[in-house]
Amino acid sequence: MFGEKFKEIHKEQNISLATAAENVTTVSTLSRWENGQTNIKFEQMIELLNNIHFSLLEFISITIITPHTPFVNQINSALNFNSDLELRQLSLKWIKIYQASHQTTDLLNAATACSFYLNLTSKNIFPHHYLNDLIEVFSNVNYWSHYYIINFGNSLMLLPPKNIYGFALLIINNLSEIKKGGFEYFIDTMDTLLNAAQMLIYFAPDYAIKLFNKLNNIQLTNYSMYIKVRRQFLNQLLHYKLTKDSTSLSKLLSALTTLGMNSMVQMFNEAYTRIKSEK
Repeated sequence: MFGEKFKEIHKEQNISLATAAENVTTVSTLSRWENGQTNIKFEQMIELLNNIHFSLLEFISITIITPHTPFVNQINSALNFNSDLELRQLSLKWIKIYQASHQTTDLLNAATACSFYLNLTSKNIFPHHYLNDLIEVFSNVNYWSHYYIINFGNSLMLLPPKNIYGFALLIINNLSEIKKGGFEYFIDTMDTLLNAAQMLIYFAPDYAIKLFNKLNNIQLTNYSMYIKVRRQFLNQLLHYKLTKDSTSLSKLLSALTTLGMNSMVQMFNEAYTRIKSEK
C-alpha cells in the first residue's frame, strides 16, 4: 500500500528510483518495497519521503482509505441494506483475489468483508490459514497509519483476544506519532481502541482490564467529549460484566437520556443488552 503510493509519487515528480533511495537504502530494496515484497523501518520511510520532497502528513493524507474507495462503497451499501448475501459475495470475491495475488491490500479487504459478514450472520468464512497472514501483517506494521488502524478495527471480529490486546498496545505506544497526524486521526484511533476494548469486554474481560489500565491514562481534551463519555461507559460496562452491579451504568445512561443524547444512549444500550443477555 505505502510502497505502491511512494512509487506513484516519485514517478509523477520525475524522480528516479536511485535518487529516491539515495543515502537511505539500496535501489533493489526500495523497488521490492514499492512492489509489496518487503517492509522497511518507519525511520527509513521518513528519510525516503524527504528524498521525494514529501512530508509524513502529506503522505498519510493521500494514502488513507476514503469513502470514495469503491470497496468501501460496496461494504457500506451491503451494511446499509443488512445484505448478508452481498457481504458473503464480497468476502468470497476478495478471498479469491488474495489467493491469486498474496497482496496485503487484498488480504485486508477480504478480512474486512468477512469480519462484517461474521458480525451480521455469526458465520466465519475467513479461511483459518489466512488468519496467520493477517496477524503477521499487523505484527509487522512499522507505523500505525490511519490505513492500518482502520483495517485493524475492521478485522476485530476475526482476531483472537490476545492479538487484539497486543495490537491495541502497539497503537497506544505510537500515540505520540499518531497525534501529529491531526485531531481527526487521533479521534479515529481512540474510537478504534475503544472498539477493541468493547470486543475484549465481550470475549476476554481479563484482557479488557489490562487494556483499560492503559486507555484510562490517555489524556483527552474537552474537544474529545464523545470519546470521554464512551470510555466512561465501557469502563462501567466492564464493571457490570465482572460484578453484575449496574448502579453506575444506569446512572450514566439516565444522565445521557436527560441530556437528549438519544443516539448515543441507543448505541450504549445495545452493548449493555448484549452483556445482560449472556448466561
